[in-house]
Amino acid sequence: MPAFKKPKLFQAPAAAAGAQQYSRQAAPQQPAPAASAADTAAGEAITFAVLYTKRAKFSKRNDRGFADGVMELRLADKAATLYDMEGKVITKGKLAKLPAELESGSILELGNFVAEYDKDISTEDYKRGTCFTDACKLAAQGPANPFSAAAMPAFKPTAGRKAGGLRPRSLQNKQQGPGGSSAAPAATALFDPAAPGAVVVNGQQLQEGKGKLSGGRPVVPVVIDPYVGRHLRPHQREGVTFLYECVMGLRSDQYSGCLLADEMGLGKTLQVIALLWTLLRQGPEGSPVARKAIVVAPATLVANWGKEVNKWLGSERLRFIQLPQGPEAAAKVQDFKLGNVWRLLIGSYETLRKHTEALAGVCDVLVCDEGHRLKATGGNKTIDALQQLGCKRRIVLTGTPLQNNLQELHALLSFAVGDVLGTASQFKRIYGDPITRSRDKDASSKERELGAARAEELQRQTATFILRRTQEVLSKHLPPLAVHTVFCQPSPLQVEVYRGLLRSKKMTSLLYGAGSGTADSEGVLPAITLLRKLCNHPKLLLQDGAAQQQPLQHAVLQGNARLVDVAAALLQEQLGVCRQPVEAVELSGKLQALAAVLDGAIHAEGSKVVVVSTSTSALDLIDNLLCGPRGWQSVRIDGGTSVDERQTIVDNFNCRGVGQVFLLSTRAGGAGLNLIGANHLVLYDSDWNPAMDKQAMARIWRDGQKRPCFVHRMLTTGTIEEKVYQRQIMKSDLASATMVSGSSAAGLSQNELKQLFSLELGTDSSCSGRHTRLKATRQVSEAATSKLLGGCGAMAPDV
Repeated sequence: MPAFKKPKLFQAPAAAAGAQQYSRQAAPQQPAPAASAADTAAGEAITFAVLYTKRAKFSKRNDRGFADGVMELRLADKAATLYDMEGKVITKGKLAKLPAELESGSILELGNFVAEYDKDISTEDYKRGTCFTDACKLAAQGPANPFSAAAMPAFKPTAGRKAGGLRPRSLQNKQQGPGGSSAAPAATALFDPAAPGAVVVNGQQLQEGKGKLSGGRPVVPVVIDPYVGRHLRPHQREGVTFLYECVMGLRSDQYSGCLLADEMGLGKTLQVIALLWTLLRQGPEGSPVARKAIVVAPATLVANWGKEVNKWLGSERLRFIQLPQGPEAAAKVQDFKLGNVWRLLIGSYETLRKHTEALAGVCDVLVCDEGHRLKATGGNKTIDALQQLGCKRRIVLTGTPLQNNLQELHALLSFAVGDVLGTASQFKRIYGDPITRSRDKDASSKERELGAARAEELQRQTATFILRRTQEVLSKHLPPLAVHTVFCQPSPLQVEVYRGLLRSKKMTSLLYGAGSGTADSEGVLPAITLLRKLCNHPKLLLQDGAAQQQPLQHAVLQGNARLVDVAAALLQEQLGVCRQPVEAVELSGKLQALAAVLDGAIHAEGSKVVVVSTSTSALDLIDNLLCGPRGWQSVRIDGGTSVDERQTIVDNFNCRGVGQVFLLSTRAGGAGLNLIGANHLVLYDSDWNPAMDKQAMARIWRDGQKRPCFVHRMLTTGTIEEKVYQRQIMKSDLASATMVSGSSAAGLSQNELKQLFSLELGTDSSCSGRHTRLKATRQVSEAATSKLLGGCGAMAPDV
């Protein structure tokens, strides 16, 4: 805790009612000037460290049970709050008596607790939260001493075995020393650090050749193999250097893990492959840092990892085992554990979890791809299993480190790095709650100020172990990308059914239910799902066992009728009015806009299109109503596609001309797929989690793409789709705006539900109107999308 000079005198202004003169005597060794008038303003609070205990224990001579704490005191009215060192409020109230002088040992009585004054805490330290946790000291120290012994964990290969059967070239030849003794020469770099384009990852430690290891030995330059290094872009070179410094303990003497949180498409896989190949072959002492490494990923990405290793290193350099899911996995684990040939193991979370006991202590580096699986704040079986591996060097990869709340970030860092942010409860009280409260629209100015300070401190602490770059860095290397939000007018039938649903007794009961005054949370999610189906296409309302022929009067008037039956009855009535079949494309404004985009891209440009939806039923409908009748060949990946088939489908689409329309389920295909065979992507509907949308939208604008890319996000204007999207923009988190972690809408008040379940047909659907409402911040070309839509929808740049 930084030292703070205590002013001798704190005096409340005369204008403050009940104010009294009050002084705090500074320690003799630290004289301090008098406080300024600003420090003694009415309501000004001071903060100081205390030792506290219960009043009953304080009267004892021994074993008083003192604990460290922090007290915040408002001088004007003696109001005080006592916190423990995890930020938890122990008690609050008014001090029974305020000493004339506050010095070490001064007694303060607050409710059932007694506190002894210890030392002052600056206002800045309290606002930033640094008075509660020692974790901030790590960031304040800056990077660790790169030449200390603690920063260089020694690699110790298994006894009686060479490091993977490889020895650095610099150590293979020995020379005769004076007197005929055999002595190894000074270790040299495996690759020339002065060669054009050479990537030296320990430059900070090397210090232009002047760096020394413990014992006075010179630091050996660690150079990425030019075979893979020549493919690294500047941001990827920076990323590999960051990973190396973290796992080697160069950024902290205590921790050797990190979180690579680059957005999708920036080449996280390539950066990790370059790092692993480097650590398996060399190190600052001239010998390999690691003998074996493990990469764990979702089952759908295991094959892709193997393909990427072969792509960048070839099949002859790094031999790896791709762990199968069946019973033969046990034999593969033993081969990896006992053999010298296989130096990398790639497996799924589910498979690896079954073999962690056999793999304990085997690997020197652990890489966890799609780290959102490790965001469980209370822990889970996967986290427990990976920790049993006993590997301290951990790298977590994720493009979305924060989806729902700050506790997820704490869980990720706790696994990758350790207790750098304290316990989960400590983190929640010190950072999570204040930052979350400060973002609320009803937050006070004091709460906003406190939240901003805590957020700044959290960013400062995590910057040592987290590296995140956005897709903007790709603009220099990839073709142009235009992202548009397309506002589609609902069809007359959609409007009438939508209105009927909102006026139904079931919906009225949901919004204005009697009792506690809160909405019926159990009915919110089905209602939202039903309205989203209606926005996609009315035909989707006739699923889920709806009584299609149920009389309208009975369905609407009966208060206990299911909402899905009410929707089906309303649809049947409107179909009789418009005299159109339920399969008509014209019944959905959004499907008409999609048809225009597909027709323009496929016929006018000869391009391929990826269509993404959260609903497999919507994908079926798109295939049956658009692709089939119009002769567009479609391919598909959803939850029913086997792991073995996925990569074949992707390769055929990208390289062999199979398919013009790629139908993709958001959940099943949102991560790890490279669909550069298409240069148009349509997000037909949005997922509750905005991170899933971002994952899906990044499938086409990736390395290898040669054509300008267009991403079209479709919304049915005035409906629940637009309202949810507006909330996503305002709060930068769709999940927190509607529901958290898939629960019912516990986070929505009754007024918020009323706003969500409404239809606004009078809103301006023009591009200029939407620009104003969505506060667009980016200008992109509108000509291409306008040409494709052919007037079927209004269009605005995405934000």
